[in-house]
Amino acid sequence: MSLDDTHPDSLRAQGEVIRGLTGAERLRAAFELTALAYEVTRAGLRDRLPGASEEQLDEEHYRLVFGSELARKVLDYRRQIGVSRGGAA
Repeated sequence: MSLDDTHPDSLRAQGEVIRGLTGAERLRAAFELTALAYEVTRAGLRDRLPGASEEQLDEEHYRLVFGSELARKVLDYRRQIGVSRGGAA
């Protein structure tokens, strides 16, 4: 992924802020960004697939994140072990 649309001064400032964080703060930021990405993706799927069940949204989310082949394997395994819904991948 390219950051060409971000001004170099902004990238430098961002790097300085990140370097100033503790390991725990960086980890927390990573978790928060991951949760945000998940929420935005789910909202987009709901818009594109009106009327889809949460399970259908889960399946489509796995396809987007893992690709079709790995998503199928993950979903098959989840069904095998009895996990019906799981939210984030």
